[in-house]
Amino acid sequence: MFTKISRYYKLADVVTPDRSGVKYASKQLRFIDALDARVEHTIDAQDRLDHLAYKYYKQSKQWWRICDANTGATSPLDMLGKSNQAEYVIDMTYTGYQPPWHEIAALADFHPGIVAVRFGYNEVTEPLRSVEQGALQFAAPISMAAELDGMTQTQQLSPAVQAQYTGHALAISGNLKIDRPGSGLWQIEDYANQGITWLRQTENPPGPDIINVFLCAVTHAWTLWVRYNGDLITPEVIDQFIEAHSGFDISSSQRLSKVGKKILIPNKYIG
Repeated sequence: MFTKISRYYKLADVVTPDRSGVKYASKQLRFIDALDARVEHTIDAQDRLDHLAYKYYKQSKQWWRICDANTGATSPLDMLGKSNQAEYVIDMTYTGYQPPWHEIAALADFHPGIVAVRFGYNEVTEPLRSVEQGALQFAAPISMAAELDGMTQTQQLSPAVQAQYTGHALAISGNLKIDRPGSGLWQIEDYANQGITWLRQTENPPGPDIINVFLCAVTHAWTLWVRYNGDLITPEVIDQFIEAHSGFDISSSQRLSKVGKKILIPNKYIG
């Protein structure tokens, strides 16, 4: 049934009955051991597995050896980038304190052409958050600096600072993170109200310095990886869903190609 070059040639024959007692002849389950693959091949757009097998083994039917060594691919065609499944990487930004990550996660259920979705790419496992100085809210006396230094130690809002925020109609809760990221700069992150304020020591000639309080703008940037079936959906439709349903802006995107990537070529063996 199997030729000597078959991957199933040396496997033992087994007979397995079904629930009604009918017996079927088959081969023992084939396990793939760790392979000694020291040769790397750089994928070309014209590559075919049978051609690669002939190039490295002088036997085109040995293409399955290459598949055994490259288990990250979902199929032999996928290994060379020739399947109907493709990978798409989208760089996104969101302006606001709390991005609606759940809306992006819903992309997996949006269309049957979406095979898999995950956040992060190239080992970037967390979104990049940037905080920028926004609109000036009010100015406070420099004497508040001592209060702020004490707050970085206690992580508690002092009555004097509370009075300044309340007096200028700027909401602040007790659920805070208080840092001093630089000289003359304090940051108060308000988890309950989902906002960040900067308190910056500023020169005010000819009088003493003052503390200017700014409401900050928060931006999140992350990359989304999508595997999709190109017969059922296009990258353009994926982009439209993201921008219409999540509030994210797409800064760049690209369809990943296997051309130029490397695959392993194992030593010849019979398994």
